[in-house]
Amino acid sequence: MDPVIYEITDTLDLHTFNPKEVASLIEEYLALCVEKGIDSVRIIHGKGTGTLKPVSYTHLRAHETT
Repeated sequence: MDPVIYEITDTLDLHTFNPKEVASLIEEYLALCVEKGIDSVRIIHGKGTGTLKPVSYTHLRAHETT
């Protein structure tokens, strides 16, 4: 399968991604945002079954700055 080209902006919408891919996606996306100088990112995890929210929060805590 070919990689999906996704524009790196200050918003990441997780709705179209497989929950199993979310952890690595967030890591990679945030790293690319840092490279581009984007210091604040809005991550949309949706409501649904609630699968994406805890995964997202776990990985976001690792990137928290005070």
